[in-house]
Amino acid sequence: MTEIVKSTKQEFKRKLRDILVDSQRPPFLFVGSGISIRYYSIPTWMDLLEAFVEDNRECFDYKFGYYSSKCSNDPLRIASKLAEEFHEYWWKSEKYNLSREKHQQIAGQDTEIAFKIELSNFVERSIKHSEELLSEIDILSSAVISGILTTNWDDFMQNTFTDFQVEIGQKEAIFADQRAIGELYKIHGCTSKPESLVVTTADYHKFIASNHYLNAKLLTLFAEYPIMFVGYSLSDHNIELIIKNLISCLDKDLFHVEKLKNRLFFVEWQTKPCEPSLEHSTYTMASITIPLIKIKVHDYIDVWEVLSQLPRTLSVKTLRQLQSMVFDFVTTSKPMGKVFVNGIDELDKIENLEVVVGFGNISKLEDKGIIGLKTGDLMEDILFDQISSHNYSEIVEKLLPSVVHQNTFVPFFKYQRGYKNLNKDNSLKQHAGTNFTLSRSASISMDDYRVDSMKTKTMKLVRKYNTLSDLIDDCSEIHAIQRIPYLSQEKIDTNVLLTFLKKNWEELGKKEHPYSTHIRKCICILDFLTYAYQEDKNNN
Repeated sequence: MTEIVKSTKQEFKRKLRDILVDSQRPPFLFVGSGISIRYYSIPTWMDLLEAFVEDNRECFDYKFGYYSSKCSNDPLRIASKLAEEFHEYWWKSEKYNLSREKHQQIAGQDTEIAFKIELSNFVERSIKHSEELLSEIDILSSAVISGILTTNWDDFMQNTFTDFQVEIGQKEAIFADQRAIGELYKIHGCTSKPESLVVTTADYHKFIASNHYLNAKLLTLFAEYPIMFVGYSLSDHNIELIIKNLISCLDKDLFHVEKLKNRLFFVEWQTKPCEPSLEHSTYTMASITIPLIKIKVHDYIDVWEVLSQLPRTLSVKTLRQLQSMVFDFVTTSKPMGKVFVNGIDELDKIENLEVVVGFGNISKLEDKGIIGLKTGDLMEDILFDQISSHNYSEIVEKLLPSVVHQNTFVPFFKYQRGYKNLNKDNSLKQHAGTNFTLSRSASISMDDYRVDSMKTKTMKLVRKYNTLSDLIDDCSEIHAIQRIPYLSQEKIDTNVLLTFLKKNWEELGKKEHPYSTHIRKCICILDFLTYAYQEDKNNN
C-alpha cells in the first residue's frame, strides 16, 4: 500500500528534512551503481564486462555474446569464464609486463587475479567526469551523513567525502569500530585493491559464506541510523540480499518492524523530468512487511541539499579525532597526553558533573588556565572593528604566535599592519618566532585558502561568475562561503565580501555550525585582501 504525498520542491525538502531531523542522527547512505553511472559514466555491470571484452579482443576466443549465452546472462558466471580464459593470455603477453611487475605480490594468488587487475584498470580508464554535474557533486560533498556503505568498486565516494575512513572488503567492514564516525565501507571491494573485488561466482560464494558477520554489522546500522538507499533499484539483488538479511532478524526480540518506521529511505531515479515526491510505502518479503519511504527524483540535487542542511555540531574530521582522543582516555591506563581532565576527583557525586571539552596546549592549560582573547574574537573584530588598536601589540607579540598554526585559519594581517610589523613584501619584522604561517607570511596567496582536492573542480564551477556579487546572488549562503575562496582575486570586491560576512556571522560564524570553518576561512581572505600588500610609507 502506498500513500503519496505530492508537493512542491520546498514542501518536499521540508518534509524530508523534518523526518531526518526527528531521527536525531544523520543518515547512513547505502550507495549503488546508479551513482557511479551518473557521476562517473561507468557502464552497468553487464555493459562493463562486454566493453572489457571488446577492449581486450585479442585475449578472448569469442565475442561477448558467446560467453553471455553460455552463462545464461549471469554476470558472475560470465566474469568467471572470462577470468579463466584471460589468465593464460595475461601471463604470456608482453602487453602486461608492467602490470605483472606492479602487482607481483598478488598476481600469483589464483587464476582470477589477472582479470581483476585489468578490470580495475579498465574501470579507472572508463571514468568520465561530467562538467554539467559538478554543482550537484559539490552539494553532495557537503552532505551531513554518519557513514557510507557501497557495493561500487570505483573511487567516487572517497573522492567526494575525503575525510571519511575507507574500509575495503567485507572483512574490514566487519571488524571496523561499529560506533565509528565517518566510515566508508566498500563491501564488494575497490579498484585500488584489485584482489578485493567481488566479481566472479567464487568471489560471491566467499562473500555469502561470511555473510552472517556482515549481517550483524548491517543490523547495527539499521538499529542506530536512518538508512538511505541511493543508486539502487528495489529489484537489485544486492538490495534483496540486504533486506532479506534484515528481515531474518525481525522476528527476534532484538529488533521489531515498528522500529523501522521513518528509518528506511529509498531514492528512485526517474528517467523523465519530474517534481520530487515522497511516498510512504511498504516492502514485503517472506511474508514480512516493512515500512519504507520512497523518494522519486529526476536529479539528486534536492536530496543532497536536504542532507547538506542537516544539523551537525562539528565536521566529520574533528568528530573522528575527538572520538579517538576520548576513547583513548577512557580505555587506556596511560592516555597519550591529548586529553586533560581537571576537577573530577573533587566531586562528591557524579551527578554534579558538568563537562566542558576544550582544545589547546595541555601544559599551558594545567598551569595557567584559559585566558585572554580567542580566535573568534579576532574573527569578529575583522568584521566589526571592536578591538582597540592599543591592544595590537599584545595580540602580535603574545596571542598570534600561539594561535596561528599551519592548518588553522586565523586573521593576522590587520594586527601586523596596525602594529607596523609588516614589510612591503608582507614578511614580518619580528614576532614570527618558529611559527610556520607567520614566518612564511610573504608567500601567502589565495591558494592557501583552497583545498587541493576540491580546487580544480570548484574553480571550474565558479568560473561562470564575473563578480563576487554574481556568486552570492546565485547561491545559498552556505554554498557561497564554500565557493568564495575559489574565485580569482580580482573578482572579489572586499566591500561586498565584508557586507556578506557581517550578514551571516551571527548564524554561521559566531554560533558553532557545520560550516563555521568556511566562513572563518572567508574572513581570513577578507583580512588578507584588505591588509596585505598595501603601500605604507611608515612601514618601510
